Amino acid sequence: MIESRDQQENLPRQVGAVCYTFIVNGAVFGTWVSRIPAIQTKLSLSEAALGIVLLGLSAGVMAGLALASGWIVRLGSKTVAAYSCSVMCMILPGLALAENAAALWPLLFLFGGAASVMDVAMNDQAVFVERLARRPFMSRFHGAFSIGGLIGALLGAAFAGANVTPVVHFITISILFGLGMMIAARQLLPQTEVHENPGPAFCIPDRALWGIGAVALISAVAEGAMADWSAVYLAEVLDSTEGTAALGFAAYSMAMTAARLSGDHLKTRFSPVNIVRTGGLIAAAGLAVVVFSSHAALTLAGFTIIGLGLANIIPIAFTAAGNYPGIPSSIGIAAVAAIGYTGFLASPPVIGLLAHATSLRIAFASMVVLLVTLPAIASAVSAKKS
Repeated sequence: MIESRDQQENLPRQVGAVCYTFIVNGAVFGTWVSRIPAIQTKLSLSEAALGIVLLGLSAGVMAGLALASGWIVRLGSKTVAAYSCSVMCMILPGLALAENAAALWPLLFLFGGAASVMDVAMNDQAVFVERLARRPFMSRFHGAFSIGGLIGALLGAAFAGANVTPVVHFITISILFGLGMMIAARQLLPQTEVHENPGPAFCIPDRALWGIGAVALISAVAEGAMADWSAVYLAEVLDSTEGTAALGFAAYSMAMTAARLSGDHLKTRFSPVNIVRTGGLIAAAGLAVVVFSSHAALTLAGFTIIGLGLANIIPIAFTAAGNYPGIPSSIGIAAVAAIGYTGFLASPPVIGLLAHATSLRIAFASMVVLLVTLPAIASAVSAKKS
């Protein structure tokens, strides 16, 4: 009882620490995204070459996912979150120092691996906080991640607008958020639940989950494209300045943050199926605005609309997977998460290759076609455990 009472007294600080951890993960990743055009220009990379380089990030994320659970079982998510954040902050300046694509690829691999390990660890912390508090916190934690991405994007726009080099920018962010994380990590939960058998990192999803997985996949494809190509689209298609280009991901992140913070309220008023249907159409409409616009301001509005539409689709898919009849919650969520990650990681290089073969505008237009299929398959997220 004393331990329980102490845990309850420390809970506000632990909630704040976990919230900050989500912010740091989003901010450091958003920092990289905001300066992709500058790195592309520095290394003279074509769309196809950039797409191949970004495969390094994707491969690193998948490798990190395969290793994260084992490390968390042995060390605890508090330690893993702190160390993986340190690795991210140490590698970030190296991304700007790379002299060619061959040097950038392995650095992105390590950066992506550290980011995904930190992601698993901070979500493990979030789940345990919810158990201690006996009330939901996940939406606000994921909203905090979006806030972090917004912070990273806005700071990126400010640094780019002030003509600060990516090297100086990345070093500043690494020191700022790295030191902050060292302080916050002391308040993380010292030991989350230990799983004797975490199970395989990847498995073939049960056929019953394919419909839910398809919902997650389509949304994740669009999310991945926004993360890695929104700034490039503004810079190359509309010939925007580097500072304006960095605002593309910022506009998208700001809208997604607002929508995620209100997501739980929306679920009390509308069914998950209707939210997915409406969200898919809203995102498709926003993407259509981006594709047909020739003005930066209107394009930024389009990215904002996309963020509003996509925000709550994957969380709803995860909830449906965790409540699917006859399938344990952990297996359902893991399966759909694996499908979603595949879409998120595969879309940036695919967009790059498609843009090289046609144009970046046409590559973005292809996602409109994909998003308008969501209403047809949205009923998959209605399943609930009996």
